[in-house]
Formats: sequence, structure tokens, C-alpha cells
Amino acid sequence: MAHLSEDRNMIEAFSNNQDIHIATAAKIYKIDINEVNSDMRRKAKTANFGI
Repeated sequence: MAHLSEDRNMIEAFSNNQDIHIATAAKIYKIDINEVNSDMRRKAKTANFGI
């Protein structure tokens, strides 16, 4: 999906072996990846799979 959409943020997260849902949550909430909690990750996961 990241490759097809050419989404730089998702491609970067995959390239850096980051949890894509945590990376997405950090972008959505404009916080550091270390501040993402499980509820934020779950919502980001829903957003990622909803695309």
C-alpha cells in the first residue's frame, strides 16, 4: 500500500522497521512515536486499514 500510494511517511516507517500503526498515530496526533499509547495505535491501525 505504501509503495502504491507513494506515501513518503509510510515508506520511511517501513524502511526504518518502525511499527507502521505507531508511526501513523504519531503523525495523526502530532506527537513523538514514544508518546503513542495503545488506544492511539488502535485508531491509527483502523485508519491504515480503512485506506
